[in-house]
Amino acid sequence: MIIEAYPAVDQLQIPNSVDWIGFDHYFIKNPKTDTHYLNELNTLKSKFSNNDQKLVIVMDTHFMSSFHNDIGGIELNEMHEVANNYYELAKSEPKTIAIIGYFWPSGFDLPNSIGARNMPQSIKENYIRIGKEITNKN
Repeated sequence: MIIEAYPAVDQLQIPNSVDWIGFDHYFIKNPKTDTHYLNELNTLKSKFSNNDQKLVIVMDTHFMSSFHNDIGGIELNEMHEVANNYYELAKSEPKTIAIIGYFWPSGFDLPNSIGARNMPQSIKENYIRIGKEITNKN
């Protein structure tokens, strides 16, 4: 598996031996309607070197107010909507094999950052709901 940072997607070279490919781009409320994200996704898909390669969607599951608020216009209580939007994108892409969240612990990038495990309970429950839907364990 390769996960590339969004600024380098256009330079990415994917060997045939890599099965799963994705990129990360955060602070986006709805990747299905964000022109920059969709352009990056299309660029990534154009670089697949064989039909067996699959797509990994990296969901924004962390919150840093200085970035989410200022760059994405996203409030903490809207992170459930962000998760739903990434999940809907993953379901709409036929080559999607996985959806993973960035990041789990709090304080990872900045001391006041909130990771998935420390999100408000309603948001964590939404992550659980999505996981159960994916695994058919409702």
